Amino acid sequence: MSAARWGPTYLPGPCGGRPDRNRHPGPWKSLAKGPIQLDCINDRMDELLKGHPYVKSAIDMACWDIPGQDRPLPLYTLLGGKQQDKVKLYKVVTRTDPDAMAARIAEYRAEGYRNYQVKVGADPLTDISRIQKVATCMEPGEVLNADANTRLETTRCPGGGRRHQGTAA
Repeated sequence: MSAARWGPTYLPGPCGGRPDRNRHPGPWKSLAKGPIQLDCINDRMDELLKGHPYVKSAIDMACWDIPGQDRPLPLYTLLGGKQQDKVKLYKVVTRTDPDAMAARIAEYRAEGYRNYQVKVGADPLTDISRIQKVATCMEPGEVLNADANTRLETTRCPGGGRRHQGTAA
């Protein structure tokens, strides 16, 4: 296991954190011209939402779904065909008490999840405890990631990355 570099590496949120269709009409204005003009819509989204594929994805899928409903075809057919039968999804383990987070893993496993994303970014020592407690619940073949995009600051956790090394996750 290796530790990634620490530091503020995430892009600023688009339009103040979430798209505001009144202040920033962007792709929504393009939709008025016709939601199946995907090149035009994608070009506009690339201008306004560069680096934020999670924002563009919902609009893109909705635009592709419109002709799919007209035909009718499943969305995956329009996107080039089915590549696999299942998609591995990560279940977010919301940041709370470390023991409560660990207790949720059995529930998520019963729902069919095998990949977990632990939210961290508060107190570094509590975050380490969160990761360690959840890691003890992992079964062979399961995946555990720590998502530090919720306010983790390098000034608040000197040496924190080194403490995470060796965690069985």
